[in-house]
Amino acid sequence: MDRKHTDELTISLLEKGRNSPFFDEIYDAPFAHQVEDQGGTAYRLTRHATERMQQRGIKKSAIEALLSFSQPQRTSGGLWSFSMNRKGHERARHGLGREYVGVEQQLKNCYLIVDKEKFVIITMAHRTCRFRR
Repeated sequence: MDRKHTDELTISLLEKGRNSPFFDEIYDAPFAHQVEDQGGTAYRLTRHATERMQQRGIKKSAIEALLSFSQPQRTSGGLWSFSMNRKGHERARHGLGREYVGVEQQLKNCYLIVDKEKFVIITMAHRTCRFRR
């Protein structure tokens, strides 16, 4: 996938969710990895999410912290966006202890797009601007 296609995919998923023309393209690929939140809930990563994780240098521990300590927000397409706010950072700092130092920068500007019904992480990216509520 080229960069333009990737950007279109992320924007389409944020706006349309399950109605996005790219949704089936992502779910057709086999699941490569799995991460768990603090409660023990396992989330599978699509191949697309795994590629983005590697390309963008996002650590698995940062993903687990986002799932565990952030406040998810529903997107217009029925999916969920996980990103950190101040309270989430405080909870992560107390919950992770020394591990927090290793993922602090990534938690400040990273977000996940998740299908909470199927426990699947669809994609992830670095935030370049503030999200509208």
